[in-house]
Formats: sequence, structure tokens, C-alpha cells
Amino acid sequence: MMNPIFKAKVINGNLIFNDNDKLNTYLLKFSANDSLEVILRKESKLRSLRQNRYYWAVIISMLSEELGHSEDEMHEIFKAMFLTNEVDLVTKTGNRHFNITKSTTELTTKKMEVYLEKIRMFAEMELDIFLPLPNEVDF
Repeated sequence: MMNPIFKAKVINGNLIFNDNDKLNTYLLKFSANDSLEVILRKESKLRSLRQNRYYWAVIISMLSEELGHSEDEMHEIFKAMFLTNEVDLVTKTGNRHFNITKSTTELTTKKMEVYLEKIRMFAEMELDIFLPLPNEVDF
């Protein structure tokens, strides 16, 4: 079961929810004596629009042009290289192996920068192609 995430801020030591109506509606599905578990963590920010623009306008565009693959192909190649995890599913008839590739839309800003750095390093080391950093190019 997927558990919803309710965003909140701490103001003067108090937890203030962004959408109290949504939270209260969700709480109605529990009984009066249900024990609940609450997990608090800092919000992680998903990749920024600037990171996404840099990725497509600089990294993907440059490599697509240099290597002769479409931008979509380059995007899929790098996701397969750097965002794929191997998962085994145990079934009655044996193990089944799957490759699960994450979408860049799911990456936090920090994980997106790690992904971008891996591509820059690969391009430089394996392809002899220099990809400028975001502050080294206008995009």
C-alpha cells in the first residue's frame, strides 16, 4: 500500500501542514484506537528546471550531434548506463531477472548532479568529448 506524503513546515517549533483538509480527510479512514507511525524527514527537492534544461540543451544535444544518435536515444542510453538497477524476482518456477531503469524526473537535485557528473566523466574518459559545466556555457 502506498502511503501519502503530507508536506509541512516547522514554524516556531510547531508543525504546520500545507493542506490540513487533505490530511484530515485521510485520517478519517482510521479507527479511534489505531496506532499510527509518523516519519519526519527533510523534504528532498526533485531535479531543478535548470538542471533539466542543461541536461537536454547541453549534454544530450552535444552528444547526440557528436555521436549521430537521436536525443531520445542518448537519453535512454545514459539512463540504462547510470540509472538501472538489477532486480531478481523469486517465483515458483525460479528466479526472474529484471532491469529497472529510473526516470530522471524521480531524481533529487543532488542525485541529478551525480548523474550529470557520471555522464560528463564517461564522455571525457571514453569518448574524448568535453562537456562544459553549467556555469561554463549559456543554455
